[in-house]
Amino acid sequence: KATSSYQFLPVVNLVPTIINVPVQQSKKQQQSHVVRDEFRQEQHRPSRGTSAFIPKYSSFDDPHMQDYYARKFGRRPKSVRSSARSDTLYRITVKTADKKNAGTNAKVFLSIFGKKDKVCRKLLTREHMLRGQSQLALSVNGHSKTYTDDSYNMEYTRGATDIVYIRCRELGVIHHIVLEHTGLLIEQSWLCEFILITNVRTGRQWFFPCNKWLSLFEPGDGSLSVQLYPNDRAFENDLRNKFLPNNTEYHVTVVTGTPNGAGTDSRVYITLFSDDGKRTEKLQLQTPINKNKNPFERNQTDEFRIAGDYIGELVKIRVEHDNTGRAPGWFLDRIVVTDLYEPKVRYYANCNKWLAKDEDDGQISRDLKLHKDIKSGTTNKYKVTVYTGNKVGAGTDADVFITIYGDS
Repeated sequence: KATSSYQFLPVVNLVPTIINVPVQQSKKQQQSHVVRDEFRQEQHRPSRGTSAFIPKYSSFDDPHMQDYYARKFGRRPKSVRSSARSDTLYRITVKTADKKNAGTNAKVFLSIFGKKDKVCRKLLTREHMLRGQSQLALSVNGHSKTYTDDSYNMEYTRGATDIVYIRCRELGVIHHIVLEHTGLLIEQSWLCEFILITNVRTGRQWFFPCNKWLSLFEPGDGSLSVQLYPNDRAFENDLRNKFLPNNTEYHVTVVTGTPNGAGTDSRVYITLFSDDGKRTEKLQLQTPINKNKNPFERNQTDEFRIAGDYIGELVKIRVEHDNTGRAPGWFLDRIVVTDLYEPKVRYYANCNKWLAKDEDDGQISRDLKLHKDIKSGTTNKYKVTVYTGNKVGAGTDADVFITIYGDS
């Protein structure tokens, strides 16, 4: 009877009763159940009998969720932050020469060799450009853009400057790179002018001049790759020739001497000369910025700020006046010039002479050498002893002048 009574019990009442019964298991059995559960999560068995493995998914490891976490919480996931600390973002500037047929649509690869690590044959694509800009914006502004463009192929056009970003482990000091491309056709020949690599975090830069055709055809040498080494001097020269401004401002300090009547009422002009033969136009020193009412007075220092052409490193200055006014004669002690584009560099010139038609040699224009070292332009004092001969009528009451010539 007991057996028959159990046969008539509803099945639905048996299921919850069986599931809720606690079962004592050993640690070994519990571990085996955990392993089997994880295996079931990772393995999928389709009806046809084959099996396929599906990787585990975590939203914190999903790079597409970084933008979501940045917007919602104002920060990136912990896994991303930890990887960002170990990785470094590098900006790669690629300059194609401005010559006929210099561009290419071939795939370009870059290998970077540093003291701490290296990057081997990295393909430069628009994906690196867009993703790098996104990562840069995320690290700086706390948010990034989402790009949906699938066309990642880059084309290096004539005279263009292309920028891509590479995130990798810290490379340390970069000692050389290898640049190459896959262009096998004559129209895919490429003339790269230079590569500039910048560590975004530290601002350290490495400049690699190239100026070589990477081509299987003339004017190339049949090679599609080139090994380049950094050249800081070439980088400075390239900046000097291409990226410096056409115009600048000069800060000019003029010191008038102490002799009686040293001041002048004339209009004073200067002309600056560079080491490569360039010169500015004649610039008038008109209104002092230190608010002196009357410039060029005796024992007075006047400061001026004037606009002029940028000509590079200065080597000489011409100081002159128009010899007008009631007292045109002027005794110039010294002058200091600063190009405000390079405000840390000052140029010094000592004159210690009259610019007057009725004094000294009568000149109202002086060419003075400029020196970066203040001591280089200082005036030395020489004691000159003159012996007049012991002859009848040997003496004179005329003005006597002397010019001394030295090695420098």
